[in-house]
Amino acid sequence: MVVLTAKDAVLDRVTTLNAGADDYLVKPFSFAELLARIRARLRSAPAATDPTVLTAGRIRIDLARRRCWTGDRPVELTNREFRLLEVFMRHPGHVLSHAQLLDLAWGYSHDPVSNIVEVYISYLRKKIGADTIETVRGGGYRLVDGSA
Repeated sequence: MVVLTAKDAVLDRVTTLNAGADDYLVKPFSFAELLARIRARLRSAPAATDPTVLTAGRIRIDLARRRCWTGDRPVELTNREFRLLEVFMRHPGHVLSHAQLLDLAWGYSHDPVSNIVEVYISYLRKKIGADTIETVRGGGYRLVDGSA
């Protein structure tokens, strides 16, 4: 974070930098200098990477190759099953409500009163193990292997 401020006292700069700012620029400043400082911050920032393989307990999914395994056994999943499992894998141990699962796995094109979530949870349990997705009464569902 680059802080732009009119405060030019040394104590203000020290306090702001100690509070977590990455840089401190006092007004008036040159726009060219601001851009140079931002570019410097971007160069030194670690690259944010989204993992291509997610693991939770004995379940592993490769997002790039769209493959799934439980232990060493490959599991064939439909596109929707894969997306639903990916949602669980990205939220290990969290209770996800019916509405959250619809939004995250189906997007905006879904019927909120259908039982499609329950149907696909059943499909996933048959394929990856009945004990891997837990029903939380009044809350939703949780990937059990992801919470360990």
